[in-house]
Amino acid sequence: MSMIENAVRRVAEAMHDDPEFRARMEEDPNAAMAERGLDELDVHVRVVADTEETFHVVFPPAPNAALSDDELDSVAGGWGYVYQTPEQRERQNRFSSALAAIRAEAGWSAV
Repeated sequence: MSMIENAVRRVAEAMHDDPEFRARMEEDPNAAMAERGLDELDVHVRVVADTEETFHVVFPPAPNAALSDDELDSVAGGWGYVYQTPEQRERQNRFSSALAAIRAEAGWSAV
């Protein structure tokens, strides 16, 4: 299990098992994660909760405005593409996979 998968799993389990930790995550997630030694992701975290009346949509990071000629060529022709560095793409893929595994294991469904 990768470091990111392990950290995501630990955060999800702690939020599920500890209402006080969940409240601290909603108030100041980065501080709450650091208190438990879960700050190894080295990212800023924002916690939001869907409700019956509210559904959150998360957009990927904005593409870099300074694209190389090769990058511009890869998007020529009218189809959409959000540029990510290979490192950003790998990190996003690992995070998404870890979150999907946690959701499946916990029986959560994406609405």
